[in-house]
Amino acid sequence: MEIELKNKLIHLSQKYFSLKFYLFGSSITDPHYRDVDILILYRNRNDLLVLKTEINFFSNSYPLDITYLTYEEEKEFDFINQVSAFELK
Repeated sequence: MEIELKNKLIHLSQKYFSLKFYLFGSSITDPHYRDVDILILYRNRNDLLVLKTEINFFSNSYPLDITYLTYEEEKEFDFINQVSAFELK
């Protein structure tokens, strides 16, 4: 994954401290990835709406595939473990 994109995502994760950002999929294992898979965990929709505006600003430059889950949904599906995601900090 490109360093510039990773830095932008880390910046967003620090700005929106109630949200957690995770990477998973081929972008972390294959240098010839097609897209960047991102998991964003959130507590309330208001945080998510503001974040989506910022992400849309730079998503045209990168092939992003974003999954949004509440913390409760992630626990129910065990998504992080299922896809071997790691948190961006």
